[in-house]
Amino acid sequence: MRRILKFSLIIVLLIGLVLFLAKIFISNLVEDRIAKLINNNKSIQYATSVGNVKFKLLDRSITLSNIFIGLRSDVSLDSLSSNTENDSIKKITIGSVKVYDIHYLDYLRDKYIRFGEIDINDVFIKETNKKDGNTQNSKQDNQPIDLDSIYIKGISGFEIDRFNFNNIQFTVVDSISYKPIFQHKPTSFNLDGFQLKKVHDQIFKIELIDNIYKVNDIALSVSNENYNLAIEEFNLNTKTFDIQIKGLKLEPFAGKIALANKFKYNDPVLNFDVELIQLYRFDLSRLLKKQQVFIDSIFISKGSFEFYKDKRKPFNEKIAKKLPQQLLKEMKTPIFIDNIELDDCLLLAENRFPHKEMKMKLSINSIHGKLKNISNIKEYTNTPMTLNTQAKLLNQGHLNLNFVIPLNDDTNTFYFDGSLGFSKFSYYDKIIYPALGLKILKGNLDHLTFKAKANNYSASGTMKMLYQDLDAVVYRNKTHEKSKLLSWAITQVLHNSNPIKNKDVRIAKMYHKHEKFMGFGSYIWKTLQSGIVNTLSPLGNKTSKKTDKMIEKRKLKKERK
Repeated sequence: MRRILKFSLIIVLLIGLVLFLAKIFISNLVEDRIAKLINNNKSIQYATSVGNVKFKLLDRSITLSNIFIGLRSDVSLDSLSSNTENDSIKKITIGSVKVYDIHYLDYLRDKYIRFGEIDINDVFIKETNKKDGNTQNSKQDNQPIDLDSIYIKGISGFEIDRFNFNNIQFTVVDSISYKPIFQHKPTSFNLDGFQLKKVHDQIFKIELIDNIYKVNDIALSVSNENYNLAIEEFNLNTKTFDIQIKGLKLEPFAGKIALANKFKYNDPVLNFDVELIQLYRFDLSRLLKKQQVFIDSIFISKGSFEFYKDKRKPFNEKIAKKLPQQLLKEMKTPIFIDNIELDDCLLLAENRFPHKEMKMKLSINSIHGKLKNISNIKEYTNTPMTLNTQAKLLNQGHLNLNFVIPLNDDTNTFYFDGSLGFSKFSYYDKIIYPALGLKILKGNLDHLTFKAKANNYSASGTMKMLYQDLDAVVYRNKTHEKSKLLSWAITQVLHNSNPIKNKDVRIAKMYHKHEKFMGFGSYIWKTLQSGIVNTLSPLGNKTSKKTDKMIEKRKLKKERK
């Protein structure tokens, strides 16, 4: 009996020793193969390396530490600059990658690779952007990715249950100044996995395991633009291809005034805060296969969009600002969005003028509207793009504003009309006084309607503004000193009502010449402003191309001086 026990014990010890030696041998073999595969890659331009590989047979796990991917030491930036396939150089360092729950039997039996989870920790991606503004992407850069037809040799399938990303950071650096163009704070998130499902022979397609992908607390910064971008929550539903973005914020680092002071020109400072953005039926397959953006609809709720300009600084007249339809036509990426809906949004334009302490604050509150047919694809451009909105001007008068923008018109003609309901004139002091130097003391606006046609050369139309009991004071542009002469003219000559008793309703002309360096919003406002001036003034309806010639003459005189 003792002999049998001894013999059994010896057998068990031998088996254990064999298994132990096999474990060491297999672990060393796997570790050595993976290390050689990474360290001895055949890429001409990029080198890869791994500091340590640890394979645990019984735990069914692999851990790779200190992974590096970067440009080979014998390859210079200049040698890549002429290669249009490489418009940037990337350097990637990864602290560790750990693969859990490796299914050996699936691979040995069916050549099917399956992992449980993958932890990817402490990733730093640095991209040096060396592509200048004139570089054109090669055709190879624009090759579509077909996720339904991927060729892989030697396996019957591939599956990963889950990815865990911890401390991921991405930075883009300018190759000349070596300053960051774009960077974000380290981000951590989890994603459900995917599988490669065989379609035919060695052709596979990607199928996502779960329908919902979620990323929380995204924080980005664009250093050259001096802005922070933050997103509280990003959700992607891969079944319906809906995208939900919660808590999107874009704000300047040091505040709007500090950033405007840094600008050479009166460029706008942006500040956006949007509670919810929903993209419905975003066609990801079309984007990857054909590089076309197709979205059924976008819903924007409780968005605040603020623009601040310091108009004490000059315009940048070297840059010609385009109309919306021009920008759409010039986009290289084909795009179609059926409609964008705005729900309870705010638009605030704030301007600081020369020689005036008071700023102009134009707010359009409680915006509800729909923008339809946004496209640069020929089959959709026969239908015009339209915008219909209902809002409150300065949170007081009810405002309706409509645009019709043909997309197949080479002259870029568009049409707009609208109306403003009853309100007190004094409510509009924030925009009328800074812009016109007209201080309104009392009076009521009964109703205002306007209609115009415009293109990238000029805008013209008519305005009917019904009002009564206007009492106002005019101030000189440069001094805030009350002008007795102009005040007398306001009370004695300017129309204090429309219609005037026993006379027809006064319909004023609107006209404004499009200045290439001014934005779309300023273009619309200047056109409407001309209608307001022509309604109030006894010299109204005289604004025309003759007035533009007078303005041009004055500019020439100033330049000569």
